[in-house]
Parts: sequence; C-alpha cells; structure tokens
Amino acid sequence: MAQLFARATEGFGPSLQDYARLTVDGLAHTYAAAYAEGDHGIAVRALRELRALLQFYALVPVDRLRAHAGWHEPPVPRDPIFDLERLLLASVAGSTAEEAAALAALDARHPGFAADWPSFQ
Repeated sequence: MAQLFARATEGFGPSLQDYARLTVDGLAHTYAAAYAEGDHGIAVRALRELRALLQFYALVPVDRLRAHAGWHEPPVPRDPIFDLERLLLASVAGSTAEEAAALAALDARHPGFAADWPSFQ
C-alpha cells in the first residue's frame, strides 16, 4: 500500500485525482489478487467498487470536482495551430499588431519561426 501511495503522489502533493488514482490502483490490485487466489467473492466486491467509482465520475460534473480544494489540474499547453490560424487571419486582415502578437507566440514555441514567416503586406 505504501508503494501505491508513493506512486499516486509522485511529483506533487496529494490531490483529489491522486486519491482517486490510488483507489483505482488499490481496487485493481485487490481484484487481481483475489481472482488469482480464486476468491471470487472479494473479486466481485472489488469490481463493484470500481464500477461505483467510475459511475461517480461519469455522473458528477467536472465543474463540481474542480470546486473541491484538493483538485489539481496541470496546465495544458495550447495547440500551436490556434496561433497559426490567428497569424494567418491577422495577415490577411492586415492587422499588424495581431500579426506581431501571433508571430511572437509562435516564435516563443518554435524559435526562428518569425524570421522565416513572409508577411502578406
């Protein structure tokens, strides 16, 4: 159990997702051990608990979970295609300020991009 907890909290402090991951791992290990030992009663109980946890996550809206103090949501980097679309639209529309901002965002992600970009103006 200590190994499972260490794996669940690896990299950052315990959060709601860490505890859920720990619970799912524990139940999966319980199911596997019970099934291997032929204890089908325990295996079925572990599956029921897994089903209940999955049902909880399916029924509870993510916004309600995000309101929980233990929620941890790592930042997801934006897809560069949005900045490229922004750059193309700004270039066609003639908005130099918007084009410069989009070029800066793309150049930050891919150094040298701005130098290779031909302006349509």
